[in-house]
Amino acid sequence: MAKAVCDAGPLIHLAEIHQESLLSQFSPLVIPFVVLSEPNSFKAPSTLRFEVQTPSSDERLRAIETLRSTLEAGEIDAISICLTSPGAIFLSDDPAKTMTKVK
Repeated sequence: MAKAVCDAGPLIHLAEIHQESLLSQFSPLVIPFVVLSEPNSFKAPSTLRFEVQTPSSDERLRAIETLRSTLEAGEIDAISICLTSPGAIFLSDDPAKTMTKVK
């Protein structure tokens, strides 16, 4: 199983169609703390197993420098965590043109 870090979009949209179970193919599934605290964000069902992480301030600053004009806090924290997790998959619903800045 692959590690995945997820921002709010995929979590919200999968919940809307009652398909949160699709996320069980990732281990661990990591959700940034800021994503869980966003208004109108994802409400985790009790059956979904995930870890909550907060990036270090250095990781977050590095991501902010690269992405400050295009992404919100949840995306920035998810990318920050991915930057120090080799091989992790980033799950997002943001446009690919925005994500090209992460490389």
